[in-house]
Amino acid sequence: MRGATATLLIAHLLLASTGATAASPTQTAQRFREQVDRSLEDSLRAIARSTPGQLLVEARLLPQNRVARLGADRPAPMASTCKLPIAVAALSEADAGRLPLTRRVRLLARDMHPGVSRLAERHPEGGVEVTVRELLAEMLITSDNSACDALLRVLGGGAPVTARMQALGVTPLRVDRSESKMGDDALGVVFPWHDSLRTRASVKAAWRSATAEQRGAAMSRFLADPRDTATPTAMNRLLERIWRREALSAAHTDTLLAWMSRCTTGRARLRAGLPAQVAVFDRTGTGATSNGRTACVNAVGLLRLPGGGGWVALSVFVRDVRGETAAAERCIARVARAVFEAWNAPD
Repeated sequence: MRGATATLLIAHLLLASTGATAASPTQTAQRFREQVDRSLEDSLRAIARSTPGQLLVEARLLPQNRVARLGADRPAPMASTCKLPIAVAALSEADAGRLPLTRRVRLLARDMHPGVSRLAERHPEGGVEVTVRELLAEMLITSDNSACDALLRVLGGGAPVTARMQALGVTPLRVDRSESKMGDDALGVVFPWHDSLRTRASVKAAWRSATAEQRGAAMSRFLADPRDTATPTAMNRLLERIWRREALSAAHTDTLLAWMSRCTTGRARLRAGLPAQVAVFDRTGTGATSNGRTACVNAVGLLRLPGGGGWVALSVFVRDVRGETAAAERCIARVARAVFEAWNAPD
């Protein structure tokens, strides 16, 4: 608890040091005129040539509003980066008094995900109660898929999350399916029973039963599906709204950043390309893999540059990765490094 409190205080102090305050969307749009960094965009294109997939990037220096893009208006699967808009939607409900973080949620068997999930490892059949705060922390720190699916159920599905993003001006970004349902679609599995009969074991068995031919055709369909996608520009808009404290109350902004600062799944991505003095508040996502083809390898986050150099909102999606995902992770790290070297000492 003492460590979490210290992390929360650090997040508050770092964000406060930028002088960011709440502003209307119109004021935000008018505050600075955009400056495109063509040299950094050249560096991004060079990295893209050795990326084992489609590299999509937007980087924005705050508050100077310098920007660099590569395919930033193209939608890509979010995978677990969807947990950031889901968290913002949940904390918005907490701000409105409709979803206290102390509320206890009973985990159902159908919430238990066969993939990454400490909750499912401990409680494979569900049946226990956890608080909304615990769900958010597990979802953002360890990328727990069961926590995500349970929280999405409590929120009423993806539509309210997408609506909250639209209200914030964060488009195109849409949340449609649970993590488990995304797995079904990416692997070409039609679950044969009612959703109420889904369990961790039955979903895992269904996923394993998919043939190579099914998986290959499903991956192509999944990559063409507009559901659960975002553009780097939209994701960066969400990050900027968080940074400007326009998405949430000050207290819940600090809480969100404290959880993001403790993300354990991004060590080989943005963090790997940055020196230790850069504070990183990130969220990652990795899509399903079939026949050596991975839907996406993503990393998004806020970076606090040292020495008062400002903040960077950075969204990097590598879509349709062929071969080892580690190669895509190295490209994400190279993007982070290129951004740091370009903007660590801004004019």
